Amino acid sequence: MDLSTRQGRREQGLRIQSAVERAGLSIEDLAAQIGCSRALIYQYVSGSTLAQPDRLQQIAAKCGVQLSHFYSDDPSSVEPAGRAPESLDVTQRIQESLRALEELADAQASAPNHKALVATSERLVSLAQQAGSAIEQGRAFERLGNALLAIGDYPGAAAAFQRTTEHAVQANDTRMLAAARQNLGNALLSQGFNAAAREHFQWVAGNSQGPSVRWRGLLAVGALDEQEGAYKEAMNRFDEAALLLEDAAETGIISESEANIGLLYVNANRTNVYMDGSDFEDARKLAVDCAARSEAQGSADQFLEARFNIAWCDVHTARWADAITGLETLSQLARFVQDQRRETLANSWLAITKAGIGDFETALNLAKDAFAAALARGDRLSELYAQMGLADAYTGIAQRQTEALYHANQALAVARSMRLDRAEAEVRGRLSALCEATGDYAAARDHADRMLVTATKLGARHLVALATSLQNAARTSAGEVVPNEDLEQAVQMAYSTSYCEAVMHSTWTLCRTQQLGASGQQAALQRAIAIVEAGRKGLITAGIVDTVLENDAFLRLYKLLVTALSSQHKESDLQGFLEETGWPPLVAWSSEN
Repeated sequence: MDLSTRQGRREQGLRIQSAVERAGLSIEDLAAQIGCSRALIYQYVSGSTLAQPDRLQQIAAKCGVQLSHFYSDDPSSVEPAGRAPESLDVTQRIQESLRALEELADAQASAPNHKALVATSERLVSLAQQAGSAIEQGRAFERLGNALLAIGDYPGAAAAFQRTTEHAVQANDTRMLAAARQNLGNALLSQGFNAAAREHFQWVAGNSQGPSVRWRGLLAVGALDEQEGAYKEAMNRFDEAALLLEDAAETGIISESEANIGLLYVNANRTNVYMDGSDFEDARKLAVDCAARSEAQGSADQFLEARFNIAWCDVHTARWADAITGLETLSQLARFVQDQRRETLANSWLAITKAGIGDFETALNLAKDAFAAALARGDRLSELYAQMGLADAYTGIAQRQTEALYHANQALAVARSMRLDRAEAEVRGRLSALCEATGDYAAARDHADRMLVTATKLGARHLVALATSLQNAARTSAGEVVPNEDLEQAVQMAYSTSYCEAVMHSTWTLCRTQQLGASGQQAALQRAIAIVEAGRKGLITAGIVDTVLENDAFLRLYKLLVTALSSQHKESDLQGFLEETGWPPLVAWSSEN
């Protein structure tokens, strides 16, 4: 009986109905006796809802049949409760129950219904321990670990997979051992235990039997290399994994479909390297291709990953409308398939994006929810980005800079504990800007200097550009004269990466040091503002409320251009600019100043 199909569930429903009728009960009687609604029993009978094991146990007890009656391929061979033949000993009964629960677990996994699957898997573990078989216990703990991993309970998943490895060794099952160590590495990595995770991944990559397992270990090691900024090593790992998949498909060791799914994972990780190296356009193209291929191949996991990567590129290049729409869709899709980690990450980045376009209150609510979800699951990576979202939201809310600094420092602690150099550089950028805004120029310079060292080591050009701009901002705020060539070079570097935040910071630092109304200043401001205006128009076209100029990082450029045009008595140009901008607070500010 295949309970993952409607036909299988309908067959189980007919068995429930026949058992109820043989027991001389009505649906109403049964519902009242087991304490549920009549409608729920009808859903079981029709096959529209999969009956849970605790309910089936109640129904079996009331109807006088064995639980396996509702799972067995041959229900006619199943004796009523209390009349089991003598040959059916305890061990056989446990085995029957195990098989029945495994069928149910398969159905819950294919739906998926992860929370129900956790409960079923816990019962499987209990039964397997009664059976005493190492292989049965290993399989049960493996199911439980996978279910806990799916709902984001990483400490619980790690404990389950650790037990799986112990039973796999005892049973001498190399397949189970390799899968368990791979998943144990994933669970440890999610909690920030990179070194321990790497040990497991390296074992899988070097000691597993067959390419269908080894490529996953290679890919995971490469992903760790990428997180830690070792991009060349990461790409070598990805290339090796891709070659394994291609060779295995050519020789028939794995199917072409399996190889294609594996290559989706490889290309998703290659996309991460492109993004880290500031190649947003090529990263976006590869991510779009991965999204199309994963959709065609029915890989929900990689479809979500590709959509996240597309949105990440859009956030950095001021495609705000596309980024918000993409992240909102991603959050909904992740919730639908019960991928809690991706849902939390999507909401964290949605908070960061909303704060970036000045919608600070929405950003704060999103970040708070994401932070609570991350803490509940012990998910350190999600916690990191939720903390960044909180820092960004509080930065834009009056009198909340202290809280912004607190959350930025918390994010820094997480990034450092997980050895995520790129994330550490991003957080130091936030801290530098916050310290410069609150007058702590020495701290602002220190964070910018550290950010620059890390970004340079990583080869992350967009972060190098931002760090240089923040460094120059701290120097000028402290009264130091920064050569004009240095300021202009920072602007050019920012434009070469298409990184909007670096463009805005570098342009502001350059223009505020120039003579008011200078032609170069006006041209630089207009060029930067054109990027902001394109992003604003995208928001309006998409029906998203335009709050961009609530963010002072953008508004101060507009104000400086208004001041420059006014100082040159270019009234016609000034009025045209204000009308095109369509931002009443800017018009009011212009009149007052």
